[in-house]
Amino acid sequence: MNLTFKQRIIGAMLVVGLVPMTILTAVNTYFSYKSAQEMTTNGMDLVRTSIDYEIHDYFNRVKGDLLVISDNSQVHTALREFAAGVENADLAGVAVDSAAYKARFAYQQQNTPDSKPGDEIGWQQKDAGARALQHLYISANPEKIGEKHKLEDAGVDVAYNRVHKIFHSDFKAYIDQFGYYDFFLIDAASKRVVYSVYKEIDFMARVDEGFLANTGLAKAVNRALVSSDPHAVFMADFEPYMPSYGAPAAFVAVPLIEDGKTIGAAAFQLPVDKISAVFTKAKELGETAEGFFFGQDFKLRSDALTDKNLKIGTVLPERVQPILGEVFTGFDGIKSFVGHTGDEVMGSLEQVELLDGVKWGMIVKVFVSEMMAPIYKMIWITVAMVLVTAVLNALFGLWISGRLVTPVQKLARGFFSGAEKSGPEYQPSG
Repeated sequence: MNLTFKQRIIGAMLVVGLVPMTILTAVNTYFSYKSAQEMTTNGMDLVRTSIDYEIHDYFNRVKGDLLVISDNSQVHTALREFAAGVENADLAGVAVDSAAYKARFAYQQQNTPDSKPGDEIGWQQKDAGARALQHLYISANPEKIGEKHKLEDAGVDVAYNRVHKIFHSDFKAYIDQFGYYDFFLIDAASKRVVYSVYKEIDFMARVDEGFLANTGLAKAVNRALVSSDPHAVFMADFEPYMPSYGAPAAFVAVPLIEDGKTIGAAAFQLPVDKISAVFTKAKELGETAEGFFFGQDFKLRSDALTDKNLKIGTVLPERVQPILGEVFTGFDGIKSFVGHTGDEVMGSLEQVELLDGVKWGMIVKVFVSEMMAPIYKMIWITVAMVLVTAVLNALFGLWISGRLVTPVQKLARGFFSGAEKSGPEYQPSG
């Protein structure tokens, strides 16, 4: 291809200006990407380490709270007196409003997922004393559902109510102060929940039979009831809990031992919000930062930090399960993968072991698009600069080529003009 002198000058200017800038842009982009990746992974590791500390600290405090309770003589006294109150003959004088009682259990069934009409009949207590106490503190309780714990005095002169007036305010204040969902006392002889703060329908139910028998509360408590170790703490992981309308619930329990004999157990129902709150620190990583705990069944053990569709108990999509499941086979570190939203994410994963051998997976992650946003911005700015430079170089090449070509053109015109004036070329004679 034949290029004019002017075209060659312009081409040379573009090459001289653009090639170095393109090389510098590529090098700068590569190192910027590596720097952003390193900053993100370091940030995620720091946040993950902080969350790991917070969740272990939280469960250590839970264990400590239970051990303090197990050693508290007032708690032992309360258990004995509540249990005696349930068996006291004075409950025979309590008139149970059967219609109100049945209506409360019907409400429970209507608002509990995966239950069906008629289930509520099996949830009702057959024991007359237990039924009378459920009437006093649940169905005849003037406080609205969800606030039954506000009632301290049922207004009847029976032994149980006298005990309730003594201890209930202190137990209620305790779980309010330390943020537990509920507190239970279970009698070893009857296997009955003889006290709870919130008076859901697990109050007065038995942990060895009926609807409670296969729940997390029963799993933790039944192990505590056969333990002779006053420092043993038992945990049942989150699973749907019918008395809380099918919401996932986790429980921790401790045996109450006197003179070497287990007289009962104390238990906490753990709050989801306290556990989920440990991921707040992940917001330092950016707007798309996310974090949650998950079990080996790939159900969430906390509410997700930002995605409101990921609530505790939600099953994670199958496409992310193989990646996340690696934490249960020893993986601990950073992975890039397509997340549950379909976006590429970078995640920091590890396994955390809590009380009683319960193990969860943990992830802190951020969208790769957010991590790369500053680099994309830099690339667009650089491309714009390259284009501007190209235009300026082309214009400069056009100008300088004009400055160079014009004198040559004038010289050429002068030469041809002189040749025309001198006539035909001289031919010597021979």
